[in-house]
Amino acid sequence: MLAILLEEESAEVAEGEEHLQILASLSQLYMQMVKPKRGGSAPGRRKCKARQRIEGYCMLYADQPLHGEDVFRRCFRMSQKLFLKIVHAIQEFDPYFLYKKDCTDLRSCLWLSPTPGEPCHHSRPPTSSRPRRSVLPAPESSIVSAAAEEEASDGARQRKRLSESTMEGLLDKPLNPNKLLKEQFVSNLKGSSLLEIAALSTIVPAVVVLRKWSSGDNVRRDSVKKNDDALRSHKDWVYYFSSLAIDYLTVVLPILLIFTVLAEWAYTCAVSLVIVISIWILFKRSQFHLKARQHNLPSLRTDISSYRVSVILVTCLSILAVDFNIFPRRYAKAETYGSGIMDLGVGSFVVANALVSRQARNITAMRWKASLRSISPLVFLGFARLISTSGVDYQVHVGEYGVHWNFFFTLAAISILTSIVRIHPKYCGIVGMLVLAGYQVWLSFGLNEYLISNERSAGVISQNKEGVYSIFGYWGMYLIGVSLGYYMLFDTSLKCKSTQVVKVWVLAASCWILAIILDSYVERVSRRMCNFAYVMLVFGQNFQVISILTLAGSVSYDKNLILEDAFNQNMLGSFLLANILTGLVNLSVDTLSASSLTAFMILSVYTLMLCVVVGLSQFCGVRMKFW
Repeated sequence: MLAILLEEESAEVAEGEEHLQILASLSQLYMQMVKPKRGGSAPGRRKCKARQRIEGYCMLYADQPLHGEDVFRRCFRMSQKLFLKIVHAIQEFDPYFLYKKDCTDLRSCLWLSPTPGEPCHHSRPPTSSRPRRSVLPAPESSIVSAAAEEEASDGARQRKRLSESTMEGLLDKPLNPNKLLKEQFVSNLKGSSLLEIAALSTIVPAVVVLRKWSSGDNVRRDSVKKNDDALRSHKDWVYYFSSLAIDYLTVVLPILLIFTVLAEWAYTCAVSLVIVISIWILFKRSQFHLKARQHNLPSLRTDISSYRVSVILVTCLSILAVDFNIFPRRYAKAETYGSGIMDLGVGSFVVANALVSRQARNITAMRWKASLRSISPLVFLGFARLISTSGVDYQVHVGEYGVHWNFFFTLAAISILTSIVRIHPKYCGIVGMLVLAGYQVWLSFGLNEYLISNERSAGVISQNKEGVYSIFGYWGMYLIGVSLGYYMLFDTSLKCKSTQVVKVWVLAASCWILAIILDSYVERVSRRMCNFAYVMLVFGQNFQVISILTLAGSVSYDKNLILEDAFNQNMLGSFLLANILTGLVNLSVDTLSASSLTAFMILSVYTLMLCVVVGLSQFCGVRMKFW
């Protein structure tokens, strides 16, 4: 019975194996009938290349590579020239990638590339030129000496290559390696809101007003100014620079904090300062009436000089702070439409110069020699900036003025137009409004699209279209500023300062309202084109600063601070010094990767050095003036 069961089981197993063999045969037959999708290289179609993996690795980088440019590009997705450039740059960056032996005392195949023209030592020579090995083993001493000689030659070769690469790296190293990153850092920005610009324009003059109210009388400083011998004495030296240090701590440093660390608290700071000034005026108003019987009210010219110093301080601070991450991007210059606080710098310079210009003082009879003498320094500074920025490969935002244009060329062009077209200051305002209206119409008929586009031909005007066409807007702004300066400062019919102060406040409010209307219904504010809305915004912001500075005379009769006198004496010199220091900092410090603490310390030292140099120049009687 057991034998029968075993025979039946063996028969079933044999039958199952037979079925499996049949299925395997059918599957093989099916696979032979189906054509594979990716069969690879068919034998006999193309002759196989003797790739010689070890030798070919080195020949891949040789002057006459084994595989050719097409195979190299297919393998590495780039040309051999570009690959070798990257390889040499990596070798110069870190000697880890240089050719050397590994831990097993063998040549590593991970070495990137040999020096051009040098044979690859870790690859074997071709078979035809390879010497046959001797049957007898070499003596141990000869092996050791050969290894020592090879190691010494390799070390000398490696040191030579490292020294050559170091020298080439020092010679080829650019002065400004982060140029493109810094240009992108200040590009494609949208600007800030008009409300935030108004808040910042309130904070700066409010800080100056509070410093003036807390500075006490200026009797000693007036005597210091009149007596040169006393000015040079030790006692007056200490007094002068101690007052300058207090001005720095109470004016410059708070402005620096507002523009960097406390930027998110701008509205809170503005409201707080307004409240403090209002309370101070209410409590000190009685003393003001008592002093008014004994003294005369300070003239509006004192407030204008304070306003000019505020403009130069904010400008000098911003031109360096904008390169750091601590400076908000919304405060930087907008690309096309919109406005940051830095967009108002150029317009503020034009207005500040127009209010106290020769034309505003009705000095129109000026000879051509005198005109050329006043214009030539601006032209010289424009070319000097162009040559210096190109020479050191300094970052330049092309969308600001153009390829070659800069701020000094704009001021020179305005001076040239004003010298050619001589208009009485009474009619400068009307002519300026007509120029701005005509220019705005031209912008509306397609000029604005051309100016904000990236289209640039080979011509000089096309290369610098932003700077050339915006001259019309700045010239109209200058003419209006001349007219306003004549009526507010130099018109003999207005002797009451209270009337002048009321006019300043009315002008500030009117220009702000016009700027908002033009920005909403005509064309958005654009510093790049200097359109009508931008001009009105500049006048509104500048007269807002002047109107707040006039509050200093409502409580105290103090004149300008020592810091203001120092900057007033050397306006152009302080601006040039700020530009030089900004360039030195950018070429020596990686501003993009600097931390907030490092950036704030650099900006503090920069502003302190600027104030010390300008104050020392004023103390020693040095004045930088070309005309």
